[in-house]
Amino acid sequence: MNAKTKKWLGSPGDESVLVMVDIKDLPYRIYYIGGLSPTRIYRIRCHKRIAEDLRERLWAIWNAARWQAKLRYGYAQSSAFYDNRAREIIADAGVDLYAGCYANRAQRGSTATSSHAWGAAVDWNPAENAMGTKGCMPKWWVNVWTAKIGDIRWTWGGSWLKLRRDPMHVEVEWLG
Repeated sequence: MNAKTKKWLGSPGDESVLVMVDIKDLPYRIYYIGGLSPTRIYRIRCHKRIAEDLRERLWAIWNAARWQAKLRYGYAQSSAFYDNRAREIIADAGVDLYAGCYANRAQRGSTATSSHAWGAAVDWNPAENAMGTKGCMPKWWVNVWTAKIGDIRWTWGGSWLKLRRDPMHVEVEWLG
């Protein structure tokens, strides 16, 4: 995370700036996979400055998955058909498997503060996207996260240098 973004977000570990983003109205389910078995979640705790953008991107994931369904199955199907295929596409890609946002900690393998300590990073599908691997996140998903919306875009860890490559990870970048 760059210095400009850190200044915009404030102090790492400051829980007073965290909010819960309601996601229960998404047309697909998101599961937390940090426990013994996947558990459906209805909220994500993050920094208040990114809450609206996070929610907007989760909806954009849905729209991108529906577009992928149309590309795969043609344009003559019912809306319900595309909804069901979009859910399958999301699940098959594992981009409904949430591994956390806020965690007041250092970066793995480092003493530097993690962007998770600001509540400004999200991890997805870690079982198939471990640090140091190429991972398997679909291009359409990466494009949703890395698109500039207003003064925010997210950096995808899968594009980082090989030793620190982290394809499960996306973190906010403030461009204002």
